[in-house]
Amino acid sequence: NKTFGGTDFDVVEGERTITQTSDGGYAIAGFTLSFGTDTLWLIKTDQSGNMQWSKTYGPWWVSESIVQTRDGGYAMGGCDEEGDLLLVKTDSTGNMQWYRTYGGSDFDSACSLVQTVDGGYALAGETCSFLKIDLEWTYVRHDHIPSIGRLDLAFLDLVKFKLNCDVLGNT
Repeated sequence: NKTFGGTDFDVVEGERTITQTSDGGYAIAGFTLSFGTDTLWLIKTDQSGNMQWSKTYGPWWVSESIVQTRDGGYAMGGCDEEGDLLLVKTDSTGNMQWYRTYGGSDFDSACSLVQTVDGGYALAGETCSFLKIDLEWTYVRHDHIPSIGRLDLAFLDLVKFKLNCDVLGNT
């Protein structure tokens, strides 16, 4: 049994916010109010659950999913303070390398994410921005092309799904 946190509200929700890492430890994406307004909280533990380090990002960001990336870093999906879908990439020690937001005028959030075989990211979540009805699933594909030592956004593909996963169409 391990407990992490401060004197205020700290929480980890859902099975997609904890992932076993290549060294046998765990990476945990949570939400914290204990350490200021940077509320997205990444904790790295060893295989016994002892905290090795923790970092916060934000302001007012929430993570609903985490994966360890092929380069040993971490990618987290969730939403930002504006209610847009959020993708955050860190290195292996939790230093943020970049982040991207996607979305429209209403609430959008990434509930699940995977790294694709070509090095991009696929996010699934919910949107109120692009649909006439609330909370349908959205698939967002984030690809990148290495260019002069940095990552450039090559294209973004949105495919909308009903809750039963029928394809509604491309935008």
